[in-house]
Amino acid sequence: PETSFAARIPAKPSNAPLGDSSTFSGLGLDPLIIAHLQSKMEISKPTSVQRAALPAILSDSEDGAIRRDVFIQSQTGSGKTLSYLLPIIQDLLPLSSLSYIDRSIGTLAIIIAPTRELAKQISDVLEALLTMRLRPPDETPDDAGSGPRLTRWLVSGLLTGGSTRTHEKARLRKGVPILVSTPGRLLDHLQNTTSFNVGKCRWLVLDEADRLMELGFEETITGIIKGLDGRRKLAMQAD
Repeated sequence: PETSFAARIPAKPSNAPLGDSSTFSGLGLDPLIIAHLQSKMEISKPTSVQRAALPAILSDSEDGAIRRDVFIQSQTGSGKTLSYLLPIIQDLLPLSSLSYIDRSIGTLAIIIAPTRELAKQISDVLEALLTMRLRPPDETPDDAGSGPRLTRWLVSGLLTGGSTRTHEKARLRKGVPILVSTPGRLLDHLQNTTSFNVGKCRWLVLDEADRLMELGFEETITGIIKGLDGRRKLAMQAD
């Protein structure tokens, strides 16, 4: 089985009651996201790992400030990727209603994968999720596929060393709210790209965390966490 690790700093506590765990609605997922999964991705019911993980990740701490760490262990093909991508999207989606929010807010979520191949697979799923459109208040969830796509700011990016550093730096300078990366490339940019804005980062996911350790990335991951903590502290001081 593969092990993934997701850490987040919740934004606001949620008191939404949880119901039938056999449905996305019962697990507390936003109706807009549910409609998108059904109409655009042909996913109608949560898998067992999603039923276990979503309530734990979606539920916020009472004071909204305590770090929540979640470990997920599941087989390949179990739907593990969506079990952490869906909460990330649900957490960031409300920001779309704020007129001043755009991609220049920087990177709010980082997903680390041990190989380029896995990073690309995660990125593909993420991009499919981010084609979601926000419906007007008087529109039903079933009609969510029409109308303007107001989540344009919610851009994803992929750092795997396949592109030149100059090209990657240019994208990071514009802002990449959700980033998928291999460890070495991420640490490189944290150490050398001053325009890489991670001061407001809310999520860190280590996909196949056990494999990351087996491949010798422990020191790199430690460096990444130190780099993120350092930039967050600088951002807080600036505020």
